[in-house]
Amino acid sequence: MEIIEQWDQRLKSTQQYKIAVVLLNSRKQGVPSLEKMMDYLLAFAGLSTEHCFPPEGSKQLEEFNKLQDQIQLDATKSVAGRRRKWTKSFCAEKIAMLIILHHELRAMRERNTRNRSSKKMTPLRRNFMTLAEMYHPLYEAHLAEQQAEENKRRRTPSLNYQLTGVRIQDMHPFDSCKKDVSLCPVCFHGSTMVCTESNESANESNARELLAAIKPFVDS
Repeated sequence: MEIIEQWDQRLKSTQQYKIAVVLLNSRKQGVPSLEKMMDYLLAFAGLSTEHCFPPEGSKQLEEFNKLQDQIQLDATKSVAGRRRKWTKSFCAEKIAMLIILHHELRAMRERNTRNRSSKKMTPLRRNFMTLAEMYHPLYEAHLAEQQAEENKRRRTPSLNYQLTGVRIQDMHPFDSCKKDVSLCPVCFHGSTMVCTESNESANESNARELLAAIKPFVDS
């Protein structure tokens, strides 16, 4: 029985890869078009890996070489032939692998501060950084959405008394660095944060809605 080597199994098993594939396959704002994704991948064809992979990154280098070989092979095909294979799902998976490799290489460089050669800017590293700059806003927005859903599930309290719409505090992940030193004036909870980006007009509108809602009960 022939054993087929799945060189990309390690990358595809990571949680970050799975998140990246979902985000890049979505229609969220900031997700590049299929043509742009193809350009991202083609930019990696034929680039030297010198000064980019530290000694401890031999596994990452092997995985990148396998991925680069696939990209270079398809780059030699006609545009029509490449388009038949390079669907959005295909491009999203390959870009997700590159993003994970870049994340792991950056972590290695941060640990190995003495390796000066690893800090040299190269075309390959520049392409990695381009992908990171594209993906970072998508990932940050994903984290904010996850935090908003968690806040809704936990029913995080708010002092603006919103009656309708998305609650302001659900759009602001809690930041311990911005923690209010004073206790909550209502429940005396010790971990509160002011949502400074909320505007006064919205609060005033919510206050008017609240007064209108309780006025019949007050008058009676």
